[in-house]
Amino acid sequence: MEIPEINLAIADDHDLLRKGLCVLLGEYGFNVSLQAANGKEMIDQLQACEILPDVCLLDINMPVMNGVIATRLIKEQWPNMPIIAFSLSINESEINEIIANGADVFINKASLSDDLQSAIMQLYSSRKHVAIA
Repeated sequence: MEIPEINLAIADDHDLLRKGLCVLLGEYGFNVSLQAANGKEMIDQLQACEILPDVCLLDINMPVMNGVIATRLIKEQWPNMPIIAFSLSINESEINEIIANGADVFINKASLSDDLQSAIMQLYSSRKHVAIA
């Protein structure tokens, strides 16, 4: 079975982590089509896109615009956009807040390599099979 090309957008304020994550995701066969250092950059890039990414990955704690606000704004403009929130901090109130604002999944950065590929595939598959009224 051939894996479809899945385009991703990543927002994380740590350049080294973001670039390393892009390499890891490329090794999994995904294409990172957008990279941003904060939520505002992500939204600006999404608004300028001709073709939206299939899944967005957003760090919770970023300067300028954090992942919680970015998630809410992304879901307002693109309600079917799957969002994976991630953070090194496991602050239950932050996790609850980003899920309440529309994130589909939370993954701890410490376990990204274990859980990320599976979460992306599940969100991509469920998104592609949603009936449009």
